[in-house]
Order: sequence, then C-alpha cells, then structure tokens
Amino acid sequence: MTESEWAASNDPAALLRWLTGTPGSSPEGASGVLAPVRMPSERKLRLFACACRRQMPDLGWDGVSRGWAEMEDRPEDPILANGVGPHTIPPLEYAELFASPRLSPDFRPKPEVAAAILRDIVGDPFKPVTLPPGPAVKCKACKGEGWRYPGSEADDDEYACAGCKRPAGVYGHYSERSKRMECPKEDCPACGGKGTIAAPCPWITPEVLSLARAAYSERHEDGTLDNARLGVLSDALEEAGADGEILANLRSPGRHYRGMWPLDLILGRA
Repeated sequence: MTESEWAASNDPAALLRWLTGTPGSSPEGASGVLAPVRMPSERKLRLFACACRRQMPDLGWDGVSRGWAEMEDRPEDPILANGVGPHTIPPLEYAELFASPRLSPDFRPKPEVAAAILRDIVGDPFKPVTLPPGPAVKCKACKGEGWRYPGSEADDDEYACAGCKRPAGVYGHYSERSKRMECPKEDCPACGGKGTIAAPCPWITPEVLSLARAAYSERHEDGTLDNARLGVLSDALEEAGADGEILANLRSPGRHYRGMWPLDLILGRA
C-alpha cells in the first residue's frame, strides 16, 4: 500500500489488515498487502472500535452497548452483566468487528466513516510525527561527567569505592602495578554515559497540557471531540513554538475522536 492509497481508501477492513499485518486483500487498486508500517497499540485498536460503535446511536443504549462505548480507556472495569465487553475481547478482534463487511450495515458505520476514524486515530503511518526534544542539559546524577564510580550511591562505607574518597572495602581497588588505589568507572545509568539528557519538549507547557486534557475528556454526545477546544489547543501550541503537521491536524475540519494522534502525542499516550 502506498501513502496515497492509505489516504484515499474507504475500506477500513483492508486498511486495518495492512496496518496490522493481517493476511487479506488490499483496497481496490492497491499494490498489495505488505508488512505493517506501524502497528497500533491495543488501546488505539480499542478506541477505534468504540468510536465506530458510538456512531450507531439508533441501536439504542442498553447496558451492554453503553458499556462497550464508554470503556475506551477503562479495560480493567468489571465484566458487564452478561460477560461481554471490550476488555473481554482481544483489541484487534474487537477493531476488526466494526471494520469488517461481514457485520451487518445496521450494526456498523459506513465504510468511509470507519476509515476516517482509523486515520484520525492512527495518523499517517508513512510519516510518523514525534515531538522535538528540548535542549540537552547536564545530567545531575553524574554532574555531566558521563561516568561514576561503583558504590557512589552506597550508604555503607564497607561497600563504597575509593574513588568516592571512602574506603574501598570489599572492592579492593588497590593496584599492584601502580601501587595505588585505582577505581573502576562505569557509565552513568541516568544518561547512558553521555553526560547530558534531553529536556522535555518545550512545546508542552502547563497551559498546553491543561488544554489537551480538557479536549480529551470533554466530548459531544456521539463521542467526537470538540473542534473549538482543539483549535484553542493548537493556538497555545503555536504560541509555544509548535508548527507543522500537528497544528494542521488539530485545526482540520471534520470529526475527531478520542485517541486522535496529535492529542495522544501531547498527552504521552500510546
């Protein structure tokens, strides 16, 4: 499948098969089913299925279907009265249920709607977007040296290292060759021996996080996100220095759903 085929297809079942590497046919006119470019997390598969279910309000909201549509981020909830719920079905099987043409049209959204939901949640697997790290800062654990002596965090001098200006004890770092104490060094585990660590992305300010959490939790009756809130979030991101695809997606018209990739990226959800 090519990037243009991914963007244009209205066949959610084929998109899902290609994305997850499940054997099957490609969308009509596509170049074939290849290995998955980016396997969605179980959470995103479950969110896709729940968003599809929320597009069918005419089915009624009995206990089972309400539970299926309201448990997107709560798979640990108790099993429903009849033992059926999103958490009792493998996420991929749950997602395939609403993407498959085998399910009656009365019980699933239109294929073009399901395909749009999948793209909104997964994003473009050919051009995954990541947040830029902040500037590198000196590692506090090793004070920027990139290494430390064994035992430098020990509380008992019996196990301390002579490099820490304490008795070597059981380490016995006395060298017959140099006739002096020689302390072995090890890479600092906090920075991997680099001496620096990347600061958090400067775009993710407290204001941005607050707006993102509000946009994630506040939804319309059909489960779609509030585009006005997403617009305010994009403005705050732009003020913090963000640009590119993440702003374009947040400001794009149309429906957006819980699990949409830019919102998950900001909130650190997989």
